[in-house]
Amino acid sequence: MVASIIDENIETILRTHMVPIPTSNDSLFDSVTGPLANFSSKIDMAFRLGLISGKFTRDLHIVRKIRNYFAHDIYGCSFENGSVMSRIRELENSFNKDWLNVQYTIERKDDLFKGIRGKFIYLTGCMILFLTDLIEKTEKLKVADSEWFYNQPEK
Repeated sequence: MVASIIDENIETILRTHMVPIPTSNDSLFDSVTGPLANFSSKIDMAFRLGLISGKFTRDLHIVRKIRNYFAHDIYGCSFENGSVMSRIRELENSFNKDWLNVQYTIERKDDLFKGIRGKFIYLTGCMILFLTDLIEKTEKLKVADSEWFYNQPEK
């Protein structure tokens, strides 16, 4: 679920940095063969446009790989799987230790942040928080004015 939220947030950021189109169907995102139709392409484009750092790009690809594992092995998937645990540890190692310690200061009456699954929820929650903040701080682009050589001279 969190990977879908992250995917949608990245798409929103990309759309904000593009001139809006007059139709509801955007061939860049909505077509099966569109260049920005998949999570990986959106992550890479956000990086190439300078919207996110290389480190964050790498971590988003880790989240994408974890999502793919769960999507392709729906019966045997588990956060306890060795490759999933390893990827979550990669995420954890790239985070500032002060942010990691905040997880343990949050008082909850449930076990949401317990174990490796809880760590994944916390780390991706931080990522979503960053992306949401980025969306709110970004000014939308507008369509450019006509280039000077298209303007008709006055008679």
